[in-house]
Amino acid sequence: MVMRKSFLGLDLIRFCAAAMVMFYHLAYFAWLPKHGGSGLYHAAFEPVVPLVDFGWVGVEIFFVISGFVIALSAQGRLPRDFLIGRATRLYPAAWICATVTLAVLLWNGKPDWTGWVGSMLLSPAGPWIDGVYWTIVVEMVFYAWVYFLMRFAGADKIHFLGWILALLSSAFWGLRVLALLLFDVHFDQFLGLWSQLLLLEFGSFFALGIALWSAVRRGGWSRSRMALALVSLPGCLVELVAHARSVALESGTELSASPIIAWLVIMVALFTAVNRNDRIHARLGHWAGSVRQLGLATYPLYLVHFAAGREIMLMIGDPWLALALVLPGLCLLSLGIVRMEGPLRRGILWLVAPSDRTLRLAESRT
Repeated sequence: MVMRKSFLGLDLIRFCAAAMVMFYHLAYFAWLPKHGGSGLYHAAFEPVVPLVDFGWVGVEIFFVISGFVIALSAQGRLPRDFLIGRATRLYPAAWICATVTLAVLLWNGKPDWTGWVGSMLLSPAGPWIDGVYWTIVVEMVFYAWVYFLMRFAGADKIHFLGWILALLSSAFWGLRVLALLLFDVHFDQFLGLWSQLLLLEFGSFFALGIALWSAVRRGGWSRSRMALALVSLPGCLVELVAHARSVALESGTELSASPIIAWLVIMVALFTAVNRNDRIHARLGHWAGSVRQLGLATYPLYLVHFAAGREIMLMIGDPWLALALVLPGLCLLSLGIVRMEGPLRRGILWLVAPSDRTLRLAESRT
């Protein structure tokens, strides 16, 4: 199978995942009484809760996609180029999104300068102007793992990184379940920073993405690639169940299988999309550029939708009118941010790599 530069089906799934998270936050999570949400909005959106209350799985979908995309982007690059490329992908959009959120908060009389600074720096410890930035920290830890692998072993060994992450994560979740069932102890609280540095909670998702990339690149599912996917799955599924249980306890609802089913269905769609990439390119034809823009818009959409979207909806006052205006408005804003951050990113690349034309060209296209 010929490896194309872009995977259009993946871009569509990535945008759908961002939309799931956005609907979850703005039609449900933001208005829960426990979070100080508006009773008016909470009551208005109650009929659609079963359709959106599992949207948080979009984050776990992102992590699998990230494992695939980062494994792909690391190939044929020097460790330094990879690090610069990831930094120029993360920071310019984060600067714009954090500033947009700050502007909305200022307009509503709720300035958060400390959170803005933390978000501009993408500080691992926060504080952030919007709680969604925590996932970017997880991504950055994964990038660090990939960088050190490239530095000391080479990008072609990324399959072994998948094994390390899958085994660590599966062991973590297995021990966590046993400790809880046998001793009623949450042993993970003793791990502290190590839990984050070792990607114990989410490593299996990145490993599954790496397994998928390896299968696509090598032209099929060998025993070792299939084994990596199968070893990754238990950690993924247990994390999803634990997250679903946490959400149910927090919201006072019953534990539902909907999040796990949704994640599994989208995983099937993802695996199908990347394996039939040539067919998808052929069918979409001249729409390929627009689909690619949607894929690029998912990062700013994720960063800008929650805090800013919530405040704008509160300013509008009517729940359904607010939802109808804010959701498409945020999508359009995110597409605009893609246009704005592109020149900013290229300008940074000119500054940090003025003589490296190959790096600048590669980063301007991915």
